[in-house]
Amino acid sequence: MAHPDADEQKIADYARALETVLAPDRLAAYRPSGGDDLAMVTSYFWNAALSRDLHFGLGAVEVSVRNGIHRALSTHAGHFDWYDHVPLLPRERRRIDDAKDTIRKSGKSVIPGRVVAGDMFDFWTSILSTGFGPNGYGATIWSPNSAALIRVAFPYLQPPNDNRSFAHDRLNVLRLLRNRTSHHEPVWQGMKLRDGRSFPLANLYADILDAIGCVSPALRDSVVAYDPFPITLHNGFADHERKIKRHIGIA
Repeated sequence: MAHPDADEQKIADYARALETVLAPDRLAAYRPSGGDDLAMVTSYFWNAALSRDLHFGLGAVEVSVRNGIHRALSTHAGHFDWYDHVPLLPRERRRIDDAKDTIRKSGKSVIPGRVVAGDMFDFWTSILSTGFGPNGYGATIWSPNSAALIRVAFPYLQPPNDNRSFAHDRLNVLRLLRNRTSHHEPVWQGMKLRDGRSFPLANLYADILDAIGCVSPALRDSVVAYDPFPITLHNGFADHERKIKRHIGIA
């Protein structure tokens, strides 16, 4: 049986080795209150696994949302290339132009489907904001006829949440989650926003599924069937602690 002091030294050496690559301050962000080195590195790798698996559902959110908004704005403008027929702010126009340039440089034809796919999640969430387009255009297009256009974009969004404000807030929170996971920031304890709101990971995952389901129940059900995230969340900290102990050879 290994001596406790020897195990503690292995853990300390392992943590110091990781710090040479990850930087002490970055790794320290994963140390739970009162936690030791083992708890810190376990939290780091559990967080990495959670972030990895969240991207499966978040990717489905991005695809479904951009296609839903594309469908709605095509209906509104009467053109599939709606982005050439609605007023855009200069920064929004640059995003569209950049997407077109990327398509041309790849030697492909500039068609609406490729332009839509070329813009990132933050572009699509911003379209739902009151700041989209000049002179309050965003609020104007999504509000008439009891938010009829929102229901084109999100046909399964249920009352009383079938409105621009709810859709934007929900998707903006998921955008922030996507950014944090993409930048390898801590999310294993959930996410707290600057406005004081806190979201446990289980709630955020439920919001991911709801966001997909507002556009496509079929895609939502497919994500539920294949998504590894619930298992990673359920297995929890203890599962990753066992893996780390086995990896560095301690009891």
